[in-house]
Formats: sequence, structure tokens, C-alpha cells
Amino acid sequence: MTQPLDYEAGAARAGAWRRWFPMSAPFVVFFTILTAWGAATFGVLLFPVPLVLAGLLVAQRRWGLLALCVVLSPMTAGLVFGTVGYCTGTARVHGMGLPGFGYFNLDPELRCERSTGGCLVNGGEFLTHTPNNFAIVTLTRLFGPQPGTYTGPYPNETQAKAALASAMSVSLEQLVQDRVDVGASPVKLDLGVGVELLRRGPFACVGGRLNEDAPHWLNEVGPPSAALYQNQCLILRLPQMQGAIIALIDTKTGRPFAYYLEGECHERFPPVRWRK
Repeated sequence: MTQPLDYEAGAARAGAWRRWFPMSAPFVVFFTILTAWGAATFGVLLFPVPLVLAGLLVAQRRWGLLALCVVLSPMTAGLVFGTVGYCTGTARVHGMGLPGFGYFNLDPELRCERSTGGCLVNGGEFLTHTPNNFAIVTLTRLFGPQPGTYTGPYPNETQAKAALASAMSVSLEQLVQDRVDVGASPVKLDLGVGVELLRRGPFACVGGRLNEDAPHWLNEVGPPSAALYQNQCLILRLPQMQGAIIALIDTKTGRPFAYYLEGECHERFPPVRWRK
């Protein structure tokens, strides 16, 4: 029985495709990886392209090449970065948007810092951010907080302000020297932390020295004050022109891991981060 002409033409096209695709498979892999990274960098509108190209590999059962696309994808890179960051104690939970003052505090559950890509969102950030955050959350829940982070008590804003009800005054001169006398023994801050904490606000410590108006502002807004929380967390209140900054400091490392605002203080970024 003679086949119709349109059947023969269709069979010829199918045969041509099968002959063409094996030679072009490496190019499909290349463009799949390239467009996946393009979607992560420039926007989610490109996201259907690598899906379609990966579908071609699935249709031809090119499992090895498909696995190569997955390994070299931005999602796998995010997973690797999150895992390596956790193991080295440098992991950060990634997000987007304009950060508030407390955004850079250590996460109370994960005990790692947060980072933001800013306000310009293209929609493709989930390709790297989601696997990075997934790795951090999973490893933390399985093995505990990442190495080298703060693991002591973490008072919330209400608890920190309540603890300051019995706070002791702190000498500005000693704070500049990275020392806070509170309780039975002084708390030693990490090198330079005291100066950095006083760099903003009325005392404006610059170059390791208090400004000339510091005595005036000391009478105007009062001295810094501090209290110990469960012997592992130093709560330090730093008066500002309006309100105050409350810093939570690890007594072992002498570095702040969280901040709260009090009153009309409208700072956006913390004076000192947990990690140097």
C-alpha cells in the first residue's frame, strides 16, 4: 500500500530531527545552562527557555546531559554556597528588599546573619536564594547552629528593655577602650567595637577619641548603660539624639549579634555587624 505524500514528508522531517539532535545536544546543554543563569540574573521572563530546552533532553532521554545541566545550574550553586557557608560559619539567609534596622540581626532560630539584594527585584532571585536558604535551614535543624556563631540566650526586645531596668552606667572612656564594667567582672569587647558603637550619635567618637561636645551631650542624654542577661549576653544601651540603640553583645567574643531601637531613633543600619 502506497503511503500518502504528507506522511512521507512528516517521516522525513522526523528523521531529519533525529539526525540533527544528537549532534546538537551539547549546544542544547550549553544554552540550557546559559539561559538558566540568565533567568537568575536578569529576570524570571527567561525561565521558560531553559525548561523547554531541558524538555528536549528529557524527550530524547539524554539523562547524563540533563544531569550536567542540573549540576551547573544556579539552583545547585545556591545549594552549594549555602552548604559551604554553613560548614565554614559564614552562611547568610538571602532575601530582597530595603532592610530595616533589625534586619541584620542574627536570626534567632538559625543563628546566622541575613543579607539582602536590595529593592531592585527581577523575579529570578529564587533560583539561587531558595536553595541557599534551604541548605542553611536543613543543616541547622539537623546539626544545630553553624560553627563559630553565637549560641547563648537571645532576649527579644521586651526582655532586653526589661533587663535594662536594673542597668549600670558605663564610662565612655572605658567603652572607647573596648571595656564594659558590669557585674562581678568587666566584659571585654572585640578590638574596635567600642569606638564603632560610639561613631554615630551625640558622642561621635572618631579616630578613637570622643568629640569635644561629649561632656555636654553626656549631661543632655545621659551615659550609656549596660546589664548582663543570663551571664552570656551583654545588653548595652547607647543614647542617641532621640531615643537609643540597644545592642546585644556576646560576652565571649565581645561582638554585637542583635540590635533594637528605642524611642524616636530612626537608624537603618547597625553600627557594628556580628561578623568582621
